[in-house]
Amino acid sequence: KVVSIAGVDGDKAFYVNIDLIGIDTDTLYIISLTDITYLQEEKLKIQYKATHDELTGSYNRVKFDELFEVEYLRSLRYQRPLSIAILDIDHFKIVNDTHGHLVGDEILKKLVKYCKSNIRKTDFFARWGGEEFIVLLKSSNIKQANKIANELRQYIQSHNFPHSLKITCSFGVTEFKVSDTQIGIFKRVDEALYEAKESGRNRVVAR
Repeated sequence: KVVSIAGVDGDKAFYVNIDLIGIDTDTLYIISLTDITYLQEEKLKIQYKATHDELTGSYNRVKFDELFEVEYLRSLRYQRPLSIAILDIDHFKIVNDTHGHLVGDEILKKLVKYCKSNIRKTDFFARWGGEEFIVLLKSSNIKQANKIANELRQYIQSHNFPHSLKITCSFGVTEFKVSDTQIGIFKRVDEALYEAKESGRNRVVAR
């Protein structure tokens, strides 16, 4: 087994091996501990990199897909509502072209901080790609998801970003339906986001 032992210098990880030795009527055990703290730390780092976006620290698309699969099947089995919201920063290319990509990166990190602190602890937030992010809203129907997305949109709009810039986001929202495939859900939420951007941006469109 691998165990963690707390010490004055921090937690240490050990591989524990127990050998049973019989001598006459007595039973003896030899217990050996191998320090594998470094290996465990490296394993955790690899796991983190595999599931998190390097720039923003949010979940990445791979991890989101994994989480969505679990909740999708759970929703099917227990007939619980499940919604997703996808958001895209409005005119982000202009921000990058005007202020540079370093400022753009700071905006992305700040946006993630704002979003993660203003969604429920049971929801999952991930970077979908570029300036797009996605939220998995557990046990939420379309009406609840629309409300959450609008509150998040308003919060983002009302706060300052690096260089005192004001940022807005467009949102697409949809609820899982029994007849849905996973591909169908993402197609519909993409269409809702496209409609939000085409109809003026800084708004939520639910489908």
